[in-house]
Amino acid sequence: MDFDIDNFRSVFLRYTRMAHDFLPKMIEPHILDVGCGSGVPTLELAKMSNGTIIAIDVDMEALTKFHKKLKNSNYEHRITIKQISLLDNEFPDENFDIIWAEGAIHVIGFKKGMNACHRILKKKGFLVLLEAFAGIEKNLELFSYRGFKLVKKIVLPEGIWLKEYFDPLEKLIETIDYSELGPDQVKEIEKAKDEIEWVKNADPEELDCAFYIFLKN
Repeated sequence: MDFDIDNFRSVFLRYTRMAHDFLPKMIEPHILDVGCGSGVPTLELAKMSNGTIIAIDVDMEALTKFHKKLKNSNYEHRITIKQISLLDNEFPDENFDIIWAEGAIHVIGFKKGMNACHRILKKKGFLVLLEAFAGIEKNLELFSYRGFKLVKKIVLPEGIWLKEYFDPLEKLIETIDYSELGPDQVKEIEKAKDEIEWVKNADPEELDCAFYIFLKN
């Protein structure tokens, strides 16, 4: 059996496209994808933007998976993968036209992540975040104070993570014959099961999220 959790994650790419379509047209923008994981949104950004992308994450397992996918794509010449943290990088000041982060900045910490992004983002560049309301809404003043103007908020449908990701994923996992899977796939499933258990015990409002698009003044 070919189990790949990225097939479930890709259902959200329509919202990635929606957020990207709001940005002004740019000629070959230089993009940083923070917390790229196995590259699901990164490959979509490459497809839409015709830009060059540096994709960063600290999870080597996810990046190894991304490397394999990248070799089988048409974007190997435009995407560079690095195992580094946003908080520990050597990027020049004002280096990127766009910084993209889907579900990553709250892990780093909003204040630290925002400051790191501000240094390496060009003036009039865009910071695009996908975050849960519960975390980012109370930190919006920090972004404004630091010089980021919120120009667009794209709210994802209520309960979408449950309806379109975790519920279908759980139903599939229940039907899986583990004897047909390799060790990497088993590990991926066990990690998914832990996430599903967390979601079941979480406040549903903690999962509702939106894309926040900021302009650096």
